[in-house]
Amino acid sequence: MPWVICQDPTEGAYEIARIIGCPMTTPAEIDRCLKNASVRDLVLAQDQHKKHEFSSPGYPNVAGACITVGGAYGNQSFMPVHPRESTYFRDVEIIFGMNSQEGLIFFNEYFRYALDSQPIEFDSHWDFLEFLKTVNIKFGSGAFVDAVVGYELLSKATWEEMDRANFSEIVPLFIDVAGNLALKYGSVEEANRFARALPGQVYLYNFDYVGPPSPMTPGFPYDFPNSVGHGDELKFLFPMSNVLNEEHTQMAQIMVGLWTTFAITGKPQADNVMPWPTVSSKYYRCNLNIIPDFFNHHSCPPFQDHLDRISDSSTHQNRKNILSMS
Repeated sequence: MPWVICQDPTEGAYEIARIIGCPMTTPAEIDRCLKNASVRDLVLAQDQHKKHEFSSPGYPNVAGACITVGGAYGNQSFMPVHPRESTYFRDVEIIFGMNSQEGLIFFNEYFRYALDSQPIEFDSHWDFLEFLKTVNIKFGSGAFVDAVVGYELLSKATWEEMDRANFSEIVPLFIDVAGNLALKYGSVEEANRFARALPGQVYLYNFDYVGPPSPMTPGFPYDFPNSVGHGDELKFLFPMSNVLNEEHTQMAQIMVGLWTTFAITGKPQADNVMPWPTVSSKYYRCNLNIIPDFFNHHSCPPFQDHLDRISDSSTHQNRKNILSMS
């Protein structure tokens, strides 16, 4: 995921320093000023920096909330080299995961910072296509953006929706694009990379169970029922809330069981849950949901089905919240 790594940390830090009002004389003075700045000033400056990056053309190189590769401490730095350049893999089991509507939190940021929380009135479907290109670029799709946009349109929008080009109607498409590019494709790629190095030890899931409303995007103005946003599985893994009804509690018991057994044995297992296969050429990831006919439903679709089913908010938003587990 490109946003996890600071693309240009020095320039980003300088911009945040300028916003705060630091003397831009020497690196030592800038460093001293940033260290002495209040938390409030740093947060407000980073927020203004983020707004500027999202509003500018091209990929937003947001600094101040990402990991810096290398640094003055050399091999003692938090991340001495980029993970892609590392050949070291610890011999431990790993679970990679994602949620169905990861893009809610990401597209909401673009909506707030670049669009000032105002929908776009497209004059034609061509304007809509150009905006979709922009969304792709903002979330990391570069050289093959036209090909990617074509795939997204053919798989997630009807010709009528494209022709109407109504912003509110096609918000699910933008959410899918943001989530896939910002998190899902990278997660799948990393899961495969680790699975090649550690066969039989890597698990991948897509959390698809609709529970209480997501707290991650409270300001998003579009009603998006039956959505599973970033971090929503944590409500079931750490069920400390009193908003979990009987159905939600069943999912919480499943999640706690899976993660507890994984921590103890390295294999995620829970009562009444079919075996969860590791990432391999045949099985790719497990959907964590609840469905009525659980024992006749295979929860881990084959590899070739994954990219088509990794996220489909356009149909997901109209689905009923049904009980059981897949």
